[in-house]
Amino acid sequence: MADDSVDHMQHAEQGSSHRHQGQDHIIDPFQSVHSPSSETEPSQEPYWHPATPISARLAGSDDIIAETASSVDLDVESDGFELEKVVPPRNAYNLDYRAWIGSIHGTPIAVPANGQCLFLAFYATTTNTQAKKLTLRSATVAAADIVKQRVIDIVLANLRYDVKLRLILPKEELQRIYPGEQPPNSQEEAAAMLYAHYVKMRAVSVGTPVPQAFWEGPTVLRAMAVYLREPVYVWDIDAADRAYVQQYTFKIYEMDNGDQHETGTVTPLSEEKIRDILEACFHQQVIPTMLLLKHTEGHFYGVQHGDTFHEWHAQRGSEMRERLDQVHRLVGLPVLPSAGYDPASVAEEAANEEQALLEEMGVDFYASGSQSSAMPEVAVTSVQRVRVDQHAAVHRSVYERLLTNHDLKAMDAIDSRLAARLHRANDEAYGGWLATDGRSFGIPAPEAGQTPWLASLDWLSTTPKAFRHVLAYLPYPKLAIQGCTHEQLNNWGEREAYLDQLQTLERIQHDEDSDDEASTMCTTWVEQCNQAATQDAMELARDSRRWEMLGQLVDSSLLRLRPVDIPLEHWFLLHTLPYVVCDWEDTAMGRTPTSSRALWYHEHLQLQSLCKSVVDRRDWSHALRLPLGPSRTELTPHASPTASMGESAAGNRH
Repeated sequence: MADDSVDHMQHAEQGSSHRHQGQDHIIDPFQSVHSPSSETEPSQEPYWHPATPISARLAGSDDIIAETASSVDLDVESDGFELEKVVPPRNAYNLDYRAWIGSIHGTPIAVPANGQCLFLAFYATTTNTQAKKLTLRSATVAAADIVKQRVIDIVLANLRYDVKLRLILPKEELQRIYPGEQPPNSQEEAAAMLYAHYVKMRAVSVGTPVPQAFWEGPTVLRAMAVYLREPVYVWDIDAADRAYVQQYTFKIYEMDNGDQHETGTVTPLSEEKIRDILEACFHQQVIPTMLLLKHTEGHFYGVQHGDTFHEWHAQRGSEMRERLDQVHRLVGLPVLPSAGYDPASVAEEAANEEQALLEEMGVDFYASGSQSSAMPEVAVTSVQRVRVDQHAAVHRSVYERLLTNHDLKAMDAIDSRLAARLHRANDEAYGGWLATDGRSFGIPAPEAGQTPWLASLDWLSTTPKAFRHVLAYLPYPKLAIQGCTHEQLNNWGEREAYLDQLQTLERIQHDEDSDDEASTMCTTWVEQCNQAATQDAMELARDSRRWEMLGQLVDSSLLRLRPVDIPLEHWFLLHTLPYVVCDWEDTAMGRTPTSSRALWYHEHLQLQSLCKSVVDRRDWSHALRLPLGPSRTELTPHASPTASMGESAAGNRH
């Protein structure tokens, strides 16, 4: 009954590690910890079911085992949490979930408890996996990864309109995913940030453990129904094994602008209704897609139907999908469109939807092109960040503490020793860079007795291309940039701002759609900048009077004038962050053109705090608190928890 892509998947091996090469060499203390919470806590009412609890009480795994051992007979590891008692609806049959799924010969399939159990259970169900527990063999992971990617493509393609319909509340969803973090001020920026989150999670293999905050729920389940082109029934199981059902299906909404938007919906079903559906399925020999959610474990299971699955699919006469349509007619459910879709077209639509999100944020229309053409100055090509010995890595909390102080002499003995170790790793990498790439930039040799990195900062801060390149190479770029004085950092930021302004003028100059007067003005302006000395050129490029005049000829979003409410030093610093903060390009901020930096600053309080701490104290620790999405979580850690020996108990949470 599913899309043909479920049955005819490419089984190309995909690695489980999708970690970006640019990440700092730090160990996340949460890399293998699943915090007690629900894998499926949605952005609105949990599962839209009046019988589903809306709050959770935390419990240790020992408590879970003690309280649920009598009712749980499936041999699977627990994700370690428990929800409040589920209150059954009126006139309930109080049937055990096994009785419900057994009525059409269904039995549970356990899947690994790695935080991706929703995708794994969905894959196990749709392929009718003939086992008590799904095993993550390479072919299985590769096939399930394809399903996950296509489902999330649907999430991305539908996100903008789902937000408008309030099917997704982006601020609330971000607070669920990133608890304790302040969401963006606007709904549009929150939607863009949520989009960036799903893009990053799409690339994470189902074989990779993910933290509790990134477990999926109703948004993905709604997309699964769209992907299958048929309903998905989720059996919500309480501690006594009683089950209540939510139906995830899809429908078409008419948008205010006249667009038709097909997206998933969720509806709680009464026990009378699900009884009628299952009875009709039995008589019509239809296998509905079912998943189990056990609240005492916070864990999804698949459902397989053994030989019945194959026998009912192989029976003569009408196809099972046609029989499913007949079931819907018999029980009064809408008959759903069965036509499949082209996964490539959905992926393309998802990309177009991101552009629409950016335009709604007020990003300039040049961003409507490809990201590579919109911001070529950010790309630092052919640079592979140095990988250090695993034992040189430190935990995130320790690294954050080290970044609060640029002076090793002012640190305590332990932190001073740790910081010195990281600086040595940077110095060794910088020496290698000087011997290879540094030569092509013509960097002057440091005088004898000087520390090469510190001795080079004056030159690097006036040579942006070289500075970007070396920061993409060093293992700890934030620690390296902490060595810059305020003057050096301002010099670099001022030049980056100049390059951005000059590039914008050139784009307007060469744009065939530009007003003739605007094009002529930009041509003259660029020529004057190119002929002037460096400092004079930078002053010419930021001439506020000229930008105001240009603003009367072009869209105001194209202007590159510093907003008066952003301090000058903060403005310069904003131009450098994409090259200092690893994984920047994977964030909502990095996925928008660099011209959006004023939007970033006004939307994200964390960004304002970083600018203030760097300018006031050379404290870069707030860079680890930026809204960087999944990159903050070390989804595929490369260093062992024991690597940070002697670093206090900051990282000992395993």
